[in-house]
Amino acid sequence: MAKEPVLAFTVDLLAGTDVYFRTATWQAYPEDIVPILAKNYHANALYVIYAGQLPAKQTLEAFKRWHTVGTKEGVEIIPVLAQVNSFLGLTKPEWISGTIDKAGIGPMVDITNPEVKTYYSDLAKAIDEEIKPRYFGVMEFNDYSIALNANTYPRYKAAELKSWWENISLAVSGKPALSFMQPYGVKLKWLQGIERVSVDTYVFLWQEKWDELREYLIETIKHYPEVDADLVILDDYGGKIVGARQRLAFEIMREVGVRGLNLDLIITAAVARDQKGEDFWLDLISDGCYGGFYAEGMEAVREIYKEFKGCD
Repeated sequence: MAKEPVLAFTVDLLAGTDVYFRTATWQAYPEDIVPILAKNYHANALYVIYAGQLPAKQTLEAFKRWHTVGTKEGVEIIPVLAQVNSFLGLTKPEWISGTIDKAGIGPMVDITNPEVKTYYSDLAKAIDEEIKPRYFGVMEFNDYSIALNANTYPRYKAAELKSWWENISLAVSGKPALSFMQPYGVKLKWLQGIERVSVDTYVFLWQEKWDELREYLIETIKHYPEVDADLVILDDYGGKIVGARQRLAFEIMREVGVRGLNLDLIITAAVARDQKGEDFWLDLISDGCYGGFYAEGMEAVREIYKEFKGCD
């Protein structure tokens, strides 16, 4: 029997905050979100991103809530620890080496600092012991590449980068995962040993580079046992990436053998708020369906997930 495809969404540990994990005016809770994404959007997995939104004890409690409702709804929870850490940025500024951008938003920890590594391994171990996820991830690669492009974070050696994700992975029972992998990262030696990757496909859908998307996915499948591919519904500037592009991307993904799909709802909610003045999460949970400016893409993802899942 064929293995069921992964139909995932990426969410903030405290849904309601944006891509830089700034505090929102209100919070949507897992008990509201997970049933909607499972029943109405066919999700069977969620990447839940920790970026230092809370102290360690409260972080553990938050992950427990995601796990509890995920178990009830048949949705796998994949914890992902990011280099961005808002809490440590406020309480341990000596542990911070840079930021996501030149505006100083998104404090990023020094991944070579022994105290930082102990903090993350202890936190990862506590989360793992509580919820026992099959996969345990880091969001290192996307954070790191964005900050490098902005020239706001130091460039680390390959051995230091590998040590960062291994420090977390060795503390847990779950298989190591990575989100979101950039196209140029596929063959990097320091990523050897990662078992699941969620790949960033933004530029390919945005610019309709279908042959390059196919090549990227084929190469990724060669190097990693499990691959999820992002179905992007908007660009960074507030424009729509319309439903027909998700459909074409999906056909390519299925053709080359990708068995997992993903949609980043953190960036979706952030762009909807910043560019269109919308509250994505409030819209979603008010009636179980997002109907805002980017609804066409969201509906395309819903139909693709339904089809890939094999629903009637």
